Amino acid sequence: TITFATDPVETPVEPIETTVPPTTTPAPTEPPAPPEPEVDPEELEMLAIVIFQEAGGDECCDECRRRVADVVLNRVESPYAYYPDDIYSVLTQKYQYGRLYWTGIVWPERASHASEQYAVERAYRIAEEVLQGKHSDVYGTGMCNQAEYSVFNKYWNGGEYIHHCSDLYFFKSE
Repeated sequence: TITFATDPVETPVEPIETTVPPTTTPAPTEPPAPPEPEVDPEELEMLAIVIFQEAGGDECCDECRRRVADVVLNRVESPYAYYPDDIYSVLTQKYQYGRLYWTGIVWPERASHASEQYAVERAYRIAEEVLQGKHSDVYGTGMCNQAEYSVFNKYWNGGEYIHHCSDLYFFKSE
């Protein structure tokens, strides 16, 4: 037999809360980091080549590799008419960066050797960091120069010694 409940079942009703919780202001957050600047692939390769050519293998520290790139960028940004205002022209200026003025900006033959691949990758990494704004202590400080010999400052009117790393000497001049 089937039985039906004829008495309605009373369900207790929960009271509805009518108070609105106080609003809270979210804690301030750090502003998002600005996007890294776009790196021109041609400028990246040119700086990587000069870093590799001038700073060579593993003996030179990363900071000095940045200094090599920053000497180039300081020249690009220099108000002196002697220096061109683009990376290509600075690197191919006569007697400034080895034989680049007559070979053009090309990788040295040794860069293709397996033993140099780490140095090539390192040059690219440093060039990219510099182009994205991670500069050395010589960037934006005026005219700085580099040479592969310490007597350089005798030829550069009152050059102030900045740093020496491996075969590179950096000097500040007016």
